Amino acid sequence: MKIAKIWNNDYPWDVRVEKICKALVDDGHVVHLICRNLNRAKTRDEIDGIQIHRLYPIKNSLLNNISSIVAFFNPVWIHRIYQVVKHEKVDVLLVRDLPLVISALLVGNRFEIPVVFDMAENYPSMWKEHVDKRNSKFFNHLLKNSTVATLMENYVLKRVDHTIVVVEESKDRLIKKGISENKISIVSNTPDLKLFKGKSDVMDDIFSDRFIMLYVGYLNGGRGLDTAIKAVPILKEKLNEVCLIIAGDGEYMDELRNLVNKLGIEKHVDFLGWVDSKLIPSYIYNSDVCIVPHDATDFVNSTIPNKLFDYMACKKPVLVSDAVPLKRIVNETECGMVFRSRDIEDFAEKVIKLKELSVRTKMGLNGFAAINSKYNWKHDSQTLRDIFRKNIYRLLQN
Repeated sequence: MKIAKIWNNDYPWDVRVEKICKALVDDGHVVHLICRNLNRAKTRDEIDGIQIHRLYPIKNSLLNNISSIVAFFNPVWIHRIYQVVKHEKVDVLLVRDLPLVISALLVGNRFEIPVVFDMAENYPSMWKEHVDKRNSKFFNHLLKNSTVATLMENYVLKRVDHTIVVVEESKDRLIKKGISENKISIVSNTPDLKLFKGKSDVMDDIFSDRFIMLYVGYLNGGRGLDTAIKAVPILKEKLNEVCLIIAGDGEYMDELRNLVNKLGIEKHVDFLGWVDSKLIPSYIYNSDVCIVPHDATDFVNSTIPNKLFDYMACKKPVLVSDAVPLKRIVNETECGMVFRSRDIEDFAEKVIKLKELSVRTKMGLNGFAAINSKYNWKHDSQTLRDIFRKNIYRLLQN
């Protein structure tokens, strides 16, 4: 089967895009990836057996960015998708992002091929919660309008041939919208266990002799890192050499740094900036407690971050907010503790409870057992393969 996946950003790199494409290649499919080209890389490429088709670049950076804006009405995207489907004789379109699903449906209908929606994010709630942090009112209210996102979502969910979600709560949300359960599959953000095969001591100079709380991921509003930072003044009075290490970059970095400076806790919070994904396991292995302090919002309540499972794969206890999917998984697996979202004192209290090594060890082993038995990419990639082997193959035969 020839599958074209549509991704709204440059490639490389995105962990979910990579895992899905590689899994389909390993299953014998020919996978084409249609993606953005902000870096103005070559338009045709091959990476790990994935055939890359980037948008055609424009020399002027501003015009290049504008011309490739991710929106269903953008003819640049529609033309590139059309071109790849026609020339490569694509059998099915697999589209990652809501703003491009309508474009995929237009091309899919033209060639009478199925369209699968990989709905990794709840776009209506994501835009509602995060878009106001941007400066451009035009950008906010026209290109990333939550009402428009809801209308788009309702439209495409009734027309795509199958929808992939990342967590049970997201599936339940779609069922409440009237989407048939048979047309929804869960392929979660679980780890490839081959990437977590042992401890690395490469980071000992950073981590030694301190009680380390670790956060890995993008830095934007809603991640709850302000809650974790505000808990540090409480924790440094209770735990010797406590340190919050933040491995990641993003638009919220300056605001977080300013908060640290305001609280006078520079010695207890380290910002590492962007970290190569290959080094992430080393950071996790060398930490004491790994955190997912995301604010419990509509968006967070319908998704699940990769980092939770990565932490568990490294046998580390986790501290998460009471966002519904996070709380459910942590309580089910007994791999850590849950604090009340945005409650600084409750966050600090739970960290103090995790100071005992025996407690952390037991929770870490519980999480690792759950990863081996259920929450792993071997399990989820099989679900992905079955979608195309059974559901989509049946459609192509009709």
